[in-house]
Amino acid sequence: QLVTLNQTAQAYPSDQSVVDLFIAQSKATPNKVALVFEDQEWTYADLNTVSGQLADCLQKEHGINKGAAVGIELERSDWQIISILGVLKSGAMYVPIASDYPTVRKQHIVDSSNLDLLITVTDKMFDVDYYEGGLFAIDVEFAAENYNADYAAELSPESPIYSMYTSGSTGKPKGVIVSHQNVVSLVKNTNFLDFNSDLTLLSTGAFSFDATTFEFWGMLLNGGTLVMCPRQTLLNEEELEKTITEKGVNVMWFTAGWLNELVDSSLSLFSKLAIVVAGGDRLSPSHINQLISTYPTLRIINGYGPTENTTFSLTHEIKSEIKGSVPIGKPLANKTIYILDEYQNLVPE
Repeated sequence: QLVTLNQTAQAYPSDQSVVDLFIAQSKATPNKVALVFEDQEWTYADLNTVSGQLADCLQKEHGINKGAAVGIELERSDWQIISILGVLKSGAMYVPIASDYPTVRKQHIVDSSNLDLLITVTDKMFDVDYYEGGLFAIDVEFAAENYNADYAAELSPESPIYSMYTSGSTGKPKGVIVSHQNVVSLVKNTNFLDFNSDLTLLSTGAFSFDATTFEFWGMLLNGGTLVMCPRQTLLNEEELEKTITEKGVNVMWFTAGWLNELVDSSLSLFSKLAIVVAGGDRLSPSHINQLISTYPTLRIINGYGPTENTTFSLTHEIKSEIKGSVPIGKPLANKTIYILDEYQNLVPE
């Protein structure tokens, strides 16, 4: 069973970077809406153009290229996504920094990741007391029309795409560096979800949390539409439901605890969704059963995995009422798992 369980090999574009695949998608569907934030829509062509211009700006004005690490401290918005793409096209990796982190945690992140630049906005620049390196205020320092829209550094699939900081087993944050190839294997030709151009996903993951890997690239590398909204919208159930309806959202990711809260207080919120992916903790059978009974056609996927293994290692699609605990499932395409007993011995599936 160890062998059959782990027969997960599946072809995917392992020889291409996230940047390669995004540019290819932009050429395939240039007029498709790629990114939405409030009233602003970006087509794939628009997003490809402005991110190339930003990459050229970062390279020419700040010397950012292959091997660099660029911190991004921006609130949830379209410019957060543009900044990520611009950093990647410059050849660098990005390091997400949550604005609400304590200064001491931000200090640790920038010190241990050896940042070459920090992208922020003008209002935040005077609050950056945790970093003495170069700052780039994207809202005033970036004049897109002055730069080359086709700029993109050549990257190998093994190039780092980001460094995200986990809590660490000792409680001290540690940076987990993930490659372009790791991300591509998660969202291209995978076996847990058919990513396609019919999907519109509302991003709910915290910027510094790797659920965004599944959200951002699941959409942008497959012709889907990525919807961003302010944090306060996610925290207001009426506004959240309104956004889901108005933007045509049909897939979302939820933490287990938040899913439970919404099932208890705003069950109607799920009526427009076709797919729910949840994880981060054990799912509650009673809440899952309530969702299933209310919306029997809703696809519910339990996702499990550490940051080190690129968001999900195993998934389980819940197709019927849960009698006991919710299974964490079987390995994703091109991943393997080992089941051990309390003595670290291999056990059957």
